[in-house]
Amino acid sequence: MYRHFLVWVFWFALVARLAVATLRFDMHWPDEHFQMLEPASKVVFGYGLMSWEWLDGFRSWIMPSVFIPFFWLFKI
Repeated sequence: MYRHFLVWVFWFALVARLAVATLRFDMHWPDEHFQMLEPASKVVFGYGLMSWEWLDGFRSWIMPSVFIPFFWLFKI
């Protein structure tokens, strides 16, 4: 029973991954998850590197703003 469930989970995950890989045509930055911390750090600590996506306004500030309160807490 448990193995049967894992087989279904595997196939569902494979089909979902293939659907996203073939049907999405929006912009994708592979390093976007790592670059969310850099703008938040620049806001709180006043220094850091900003990539061109942040300077030209291609990325949203919603996710970096999630980390800003945590960085303020760490700064204290």
